[in-house]
Amino acid sequence: MSAHVELILMVGGDETTPEEQMMAEAWRAATLDWLDRAARVGSIGRMLVAANSARFAARIRASHPDAEVALDSGAFHFGRRLRDLVTAHRLARPFYAGGGSGIFLTEDDLRWISDTVAQGENRLVANNFYSSDLVAFTPGEAIGRIEPPDTDNDLAWRLARQAGLEALALPPSVASLFDLDTPVDLMICQAHPACPPRLRAYLDGVGLDLSPIRRALEVLRKPGARVLLAGRVGAAARAYLEAHTPCTVAVLAEERGMRASGRMDRGEVRTVLGYLLGERGPEGLFQALAEVADLVLLDSRVLLSHLGKWPTNADRYRSDLLRPDDIADPALKAITQAAAAAPVPVLLGGHSLVSGGLYALVDIAQGAPEPQARQ
Repeated sequence: MSAHVELILMVGGDETTPEEQMMAEAWRAATLDWLDRAARVGSIGRMLVAANSARFAARIRASHPDAEVALDSGAFHFGRRLRDLVTAHRLARPFYAGGGSGIFLTEDDLRWISDTVAQGENRLVANNFYSSDLVAFTPGEAIGRIEPPDTDNDLAWRLARQAGLEALALPPSVASLFDLDTPVDLMICQAHPACPPRLRAYLDGVGLDLSPIRRALEVLRKPGARVLLAGRVGAAARAYLEAHTPCTVAVLAEERGMRASGRMDRGEVRTVLGYLLGERGPEGLFQALAEVADLVLLDSRVLLSHLGKWPTNADRYRSDLLRPDDIADPALKAITQAAAAAPVPVLLGGHSLVSGGLYALVDIAQGAPEPQARQ
């Protein structure tokens, strides 16, 4: 009998505000797409979904009676929750994924990941070794040998360093890196022809304004246009943009690993854009950026950390949607107003915007070839 991996999907989300409810519903739709694909992959055996919504649990049972559902209760801690699930269900080869990650992974990708883990020993496969959103590993009991991480970003690193598993990372691509982290990721995903069907059906009914994405795509197709990437930008993302668009690229790469290093918690994050903001104000900042770029993709979380601010999820989501009117935090409201009124297109988001989101934008601009994680 051939070995199988056991899929664990974890999906949560708050529903206090309309923006948070939108993100939660998008993650749930993406989770159902995950289950559709996983059910067709022979090397994936059991499917387990950990969720915080009884209503969503009922939807899973109705659409996928073969999937098991574990409802979250009490205070949530990612690492302890994953460890408890693996232990309680005696999983030998867990394949963990967050509900918003890996949405462009094909069935062939899932089969390769599953087979690589199922046929090996003391091994893990992750989408990103240093900032993982999905990790398949064996043996399952290795989860008990690591300090439970607060978020999934540290899972692959700890399983390799603390539990001694051999680590394999997927090559960077839209399939391996794209993550539904903020509303701008939803906007990019809706514009991508490979958006999975249940997620597309949900997004088509939301009525997001995709005009900022369309303006960005116009620039990415224009020979000689200048694109500025700012924030936690990796070298591979820059190389992909340079290789697959006719644009010239400027990069302000700062504060990668600001969470994992503890710099964010210690208030040590600093960015050149933060100092420019302090000197010129929000309007002056974006006027200056428009002097050097025709398109700006800004990982605004670095700028907010420089200011010593971490506004609510709802405020950050409204900023990413370029809707300043309902933002409560005055600094973020002013930044968002200035970005929306800038002379050039500006996209605001988190790390995913200048990582998987950038890959997706480039792919859309060049005709969106079918995503493959191992191309």
